[in-house]
Amino acid sequence: MQTLMKKVIKTLNKSKRKITDHTEKIEKNKIKITEFKEKNRGKRGRISKNDKNRQKFSSRIKKLEKENRQLLAIIRKNKAKIKELQKYVDKISSMFKSKTKETAMKRFQKLKDKIKELPEEIATFIKKLSKDINSTLNHIKNDDIPNTNNKLEGYYKITLPRYLKRTFRTEEGLTRKLRLNRIRWTERNVLKIK
Repeated sequence: MQTLMKKVIKTLNKSKRKITDHTEKIEKNKIKITEFKEKNRGKRGRISKNDKNRQKFSSRIKKLEKENRQLLAIIRKNKAKIKELQKYVDKISSMFKSKTKETAMKRFQKLKDKIKELPEEIATFIKKLSKDINSTLNHIKNDDIPNTNNKLEGYYKITLPRYLKRTFRTEEGLTRKLRLNRIRWTERNVLKIK
């Protein structure tokens, strides 16, 4: 879920920023429209061709109203995108919280069948997850396997010193550490070098 949410949060934040920026723009445009209407107060009816000042204000008002409509359409698209992403994130989290492995696999298969319809972030996550879905869902059947890796993270974060944290992060680092331990053991016990 953490690897999924890193990508999803970026897109959510982008669309939320767009929504706030566009709503602020709409409010500014509304203020300008009311200012232009105030300047034409008291004058009603059709604008004559000779009245250039009123024509200028009415064209500006129309332009701002058109811009507001376009901004509202963008806001609606972004809100729909947020809602859709949230829906799929909830589906994936319910898959991991399932009580049996069969229901989790059914939920995963439903998402995998609709992979072309899914948003880009969710689709890439499902493709990566499909490679090792069985090992990912092992925590459902076996009670000894924790569903989160908080204890493991806590061990590497709190108990180990800083240089060991970096060593054990990768498989290569771990094999290097084990190789060096074997070399030191042979030096101490077999070759008896101090």
